[in-house]
Amino acid sequence: MSSTIFLPSQNCPKAQKSPLFCKNGQGVLYYLILMIEIDIRRPAWGKRGATEKRRVRMAANRLFYKDAYQRQCTTDVVSVTEGKDGVAVALKESLFHAQGGGQPADRGWIDGLPVLDVRERDGELLHILPKAPSRETGVLCELDWDWRYDLMKQHTGQHVLSAVIEQLFGSATNISRGDEFVNQIDLEHALSPGQLVQAQRESNRILREGRAVSAFLVTPQELEAYLPRMRHAISPHESIRLVEIEELDLMGCGGVHVKNTAEVELIKVLGAKNVAGQKGA
Repeated sequence: MSSTIFLPSQNCPKAQKSPLFCKNGQGVLYYLILMIEIDIRRPAWGKRGATEKRRVRMAANRLFYKDAYQRQCTTDVVSVTEGKDGVAVALKESLFHAQGGGQPADRGWIDGLPVLDVRERDGELLHILPKAPSRETGVLCELDWDWRYDLMKQHTGQHVLSAVIEQLFGSATNISRGDEFVNQIDLEHALSPGQLVQAQRESNRILREGRAVSAFLVTPQELEAYLPRMRHAISPHESIRLVEIEELDLMGCGGVHVKNTAEVELIKVLGAKNVAGQKGA
C-alpha cells in the first residue's frame, strides 16, 4: 500500500505543481511529500519483543548528536583520499549526518566547497567534496540548514505517524527509506481510507500538543530498563541512542530530530494504493 503524506517544508519544487498544499497562519506555503509504502513482502525487523537488526552506533565527533540545530563549526582535516566521484575528507568533528537509517545525507559546505555526499565507512564519516580543502586546520564547515531542518521535520513526523498507526491498528513500521522530498515506510499490512484519516487526525493532534522530543545515549545495562516501553526491541551494543516522543514513542534511532512535535506543524495523507499480495485492513 502506498500513501502520500504532506508535511511542512519550504524546499520542495516537485510539490509546487500539486494543487494539494497547506498554508500556515502567515500564508506561507510549506511543501514536503512523504511517501509511505506499506508492503508485507519486505522482511520486517521483527515483531514487538524481537531483536531489531539495525544497530545504532555513535561517535564522539558527531556534533549533530550533541546539538542537531548547530549550523557551523571550525575543525581540522584528518585525512584526504582521492576517489572516482570526488575527494573523501575525514574531519576531527563533523556537523554532517551521513546517508543511512532511512535518512538522506546532509548538505552544506566545507572550506567553501559543496558537500556532494556524506558516507560512513568503518565508523568514520567521509565527506565527499569536488576537491581537497585549501587548508588542514581551522576549516569552516556550514550546514545547508533549510535541507537539514527539512529532514529533521520529516524524521520526527515519520516517528509520530508510525507510532500512531501501530498503536491504533497494530501495523508496525518495518523500515523507512528517505530520498529528496520523499520518505517511504513499509508497514506490516494495508490500512483502509478511514484508518488513514484516523491516523492523520491523531498524528496532527499530537503535533499540536507540542510534545517534547529527546534523544539520549544509554549503555547496554541501562537499556534493559527501557525495553518494555520501546516500540521495537534492539540488540545491546556498546553505545545505544534512543529517541523519545513524550507519552507516545521510544525507539532506537541514529537520525536527527526536532525538539518538539509542534515544529513538524502538519501531516496530511493525500492518497493510498494497494500493493499486490498485501494483506488488507
